[in-house]
Amino acid sequence: MLLASLAGGDHAVDTSVARSMASLSDPERTRSLLDAAGFEDVSAVPVSAATRWGEDAADAVDFFVSRTQGPPVTDRRRAPMTDVFRPYETPEGVLLRAGVWVVSAGRPHRAAAASARTSGGRPPAGRRAR
Repeated sequence: MLLASLAGGDHAVDTSVARSMASLSDPERTRSLLDAAGFEDVSAVPVSAATRWGEDAADAVDFFVSRTQGPPVTDRRRAPMTDVFRPYETPEGVLLRAGVWVVSAGRPHRAAAASARTSGGRPPAGRRAR
């Protein structure tokens, strides 16, 4: 990533943090986790929107630097980073497109879930299918 390299991204990065932050970025993994947790009708819909990174390019650099790992970023390194954000300045601030997954899922009805737990998944004795 260009910004990481400009910030001095040659230092060691804690990949466990990076993995944790992106752990639900794969919709199939998210679906699998929710299925295993007992959720039903899991869906993931991609959504793209403009995200605001700051008032101007310098503010966007401050925002980016506040979320990176490693040593402090010097003013000498901030100047080229500011240049990266400058083309994205608008009257509303620095806007960049971002993609996310909107995930929805349903929980089974409590009565059905309780019945499944107490009867091993079979209907209660008085209500057996014929």
